[in-house]
Amino acid sequence: MTVKHGDAHRGLISGEYSAWAHAIARCTNPKNKDFHRYGGRGISICQRWRDSYECFLSDMGRKPSSKHSIERIHNNGDYEPSNCRWATHLEQCTNRKNPTRKLTDLDVKEIETRLRNKETQNSIATRFGVSQAIISAINNHRRRWRNTPDRRRINRRRGYSKLTNLQAGKIRDLLRDGQSHSSIAALFGVSRPTISLIAENKTWRQ
Repeated sequence: MTVKHGDAHRGLISGEYSAWAHAIARCTNPKNKDFHRYGGRGISICQRWRDSYECFLSDMGRKPSSKHSIERIHNNGDYEPSNCRWATHLEQCTNRKNPTRKLTDLDVKEIETRLRNKETQNSIATRFGVSQAIISAINNHRRRWRNTPDRRRINRRRGYSKLTNLQAGKIRDLLRDGQSHSSIAALFGVSRPTISLIAENKTWRQ
């Protein structure tokens, strides 16, 4: 990883360097608090950026202001030049309310947790980029939210999750690193038997 750039020295870290470092952590470090919403659901950072901060800075340029942060234009896309820009919080909220916004299994679980912790529905809707009606439907344990424009049809059969091939590969990496089946199952929102199938190189799409 190349970091000879002058943006992180003498205790000073630039906003651009911080954005780069945090994006890598969210996508690659299972211990990161936001990993389940990024790397855990298949979001990655392109090799060009992962290997070099200079390449990231060359592609993105400097932040227009301190109010700007990195945004993925397509929420399910990776961190890469064609899918990233600097945007304000308001611009990002507007983009997240695009009808193509889809909730994952883990998103719904986190929403349910935030509701139990008494966070307001409006705050949660803004955070996840969906309408308050969606949050209300989840709060009332209804399934009507699946029929809205920002739905995701989640198959809730026990032990099943719509894992992508990329996520299955990440699971195998975690298994090789010695993580337990139960901890990986909790991280990806699937059952332990599903992890076992992947560990044995068997299909999990049953």
